[in-house]
Amino acid sequence: MLLLALLVAVVGLPVLAVVLAVAVLTVQLAMAAMPAIGLRLREAAAASAPCPDRKVFLSVHVPTHNEPPEMVIATLQALARQKSAPPHEIIVLDNNTADPQVWQPLRDWCRQHGAPFRFFHAENVRGAKAGALNIALAKADPRCTHVVVVDADYRVTPDFLRTVDTALRVCDADFLQFPQAFAAVDPVDLGLAKELVDYFRRHARLADGGGTMLLTGTLSVISVPALRAVNGWSAQTATEDAEMGVRLLRAGFRGRYVDRIVGRGLMAFDLNSLKKQRSRWTKGNVRMLILTLQSELRQRRLDNRQLFLIAMQLTAWANLMLPALLLAALAPLIWVWGAERAAIWVLALSMATIVVAMLTDLAPMLARARRQRWHPLTTRTAVATRLSLQPTTAWSTIDALLHRSQSFAKTPKTIAAGDGVAGRSTLMLLLLAVATAALLALMGGGAMTLGLSVLLALMLGWCLVQDISHRALQRYARSITQEVRR
Repeated sequence: MLLLALLVAVVGLPVLAVVLAVAVLTVQLAMAAMPAIGLRLREAAAASAPCPDRKVFLSVHVPTHNEPPEMVIATLQALARQKSAPPHEIIVLDNNTADPQVWQPLRDWCRQHGAPFRFFHAENVRGAKAGALNIALAKADPRCTHVVVVDADYRVTPDFLRTVDTALRVCDADFLQFPQAFAAVDPVDLGLAKELVDYFRRHARLADGGGTMLLTGTLSVISVPALRAVNGWSAQTATEDAEMGVRLLRAGFRGRYVDRIVGRGLMAFDLNSLKKQRSRWTKGNVRMLILTLQSELRQRRLDNRQLFLIAMQLTAWANLMLPALLLAALAPLIWVWGAERAAIWVLALSMATIVVAMLTDLAPMLARARRQRWHPLTTRTAVATRLSLQPTTAWSTIDALLHRSQSFAKTPKTIAAGDGVAGRSTLMLLLLAVATAALLALMGGGAMTLGLSVLLALMLGWCLVQDISHRALQRYARSITQEVRR
């Protein structure tokens, strides 16, 4: 704050605001261009000699914490139905669940079914999911060659482990990542799912072509020697999966993206939970990008293409709408200052940043909706959900850049998890909208009034789409909960 005050005193508020607006727009344009540049950098992944005689023993790790037992049991039942699977074990590790009525049904189910299931309950586990996965790794069978991570809400296909075995023999990679997918009942649910899997359609395929696919937390396969070479899982950031992917790549290990759906999980059951999840993804990934750049400055281990494609993945959810909104809100003050032309430039550049961020998220999705002929309700829900989350990811991007505290937050999978849609990003938009409306009432006509009117419409629109997303998620929660209990 002292530096900012000094800059204002030296160059003046109007000049500083214009410079900052140009800088914010430039960075947003750079992030928007990343997938297009990544497409040019993409090459066919280096072919590797098949390993048909490769001996595989898989240790499937299912970490749980305070999850509905019926949901986890459905996941275990899907793992029990594996066909033609390679030798494997399944470790269910419950951590820090205080209520025995939640974790004991899992223990009893595993005891009843016996091998390959093994159940463990641990208290005082540090590091959230990363800590639980390290405990599971320590308890893995000595014959284990690869760890397979499956989230507690994922129902895998009957050929999942056989597909993992085949992919390891064909790819000869040190780690694999399968796409995340989500259970959907109708076109509205499908819109929620398509918004969530947009990352795999746009970023994962490009990253695989450049040999830099990161891990995404579930349906991940990692060789045990590679895991131990990087000293296991780390809780340094809120996204232990992406962090593990970067650490493996920097250590010289090879990874691949296998573009085949082998399981479907559950989405968040309310908008607040979805916002918290997306906030964690955004904060953790941006923080991981900062740490990666710092590590590369100390010791270079990645080439330029790898570093660029890693940055493309880690900024997939990030945007700079928050500083753009704040600069736009500052424009009337600059106008009052007497620098009308500078005020118009600040407002125009800030609006351009917001539009670029919106188009970066929505244009590829709308193009795919038209190409694949999505149902209108599917398109509406996908667009509304992405718009609803943009203020949250904007706030989280700045949080990460300012190195504010972050922690792992489990996404609740119970219908009682929450039913409100208000969050600090929504409150911020409402407050800015009220302030903008007040300024419009005080100002006359002209370019400034027009720009502020557009800004007000955008903020009110963001608030309105919250309701569409919230209703869709609540509807999804009721239908999925009924299905799980059947």
